[in-house]
Amino acid sequence: MGRDRQRSDEAENLLRQSLNFRGLADTAGQAKVLHTLGQLIGRDRQRSGEAENLLRQSLAIGEQTSNKRHQAQILYSLGRLLESDVQDEALNLFQRSLALNRDIGDTFHAERLEKQIAILRRKI
Repeated sequence: MGRDRQRSDEAENLLRQSLNFRGLADTAGQAKVLHTLGQLIGRDRQRSGEAENLLRQSLAIGEQTSNKRHQAQILYSLGRLLESDVQDEALNLFQRSLALNRDIGDTFHAERLEKQIAILRRKI
């Protein structure tokens, strides 16, 4: 539903309802919904500030719960959101994500990030 631009408003509404439904008790679920909502809203460049805020909220939950895998995912998503406008910050976010992926032994995502970092460094 979220990938269908005509239904993205509906998807956004459902995600926001899910946030309200879950309440504060389910922090892992809340973090995932914030991540998905941030990615959805981030497709609209005019709403990138709002998307960044949602992703940073999700990151904060991952940090509070010491969920390194979640933190790595959000740092990557934030980097992708910012890489066309704030390349230095995006590079920093990708490097932080890479470090976390290495720390948890996720070689697939670590290799993906190494490639992303190399591409971004050539642009800077």
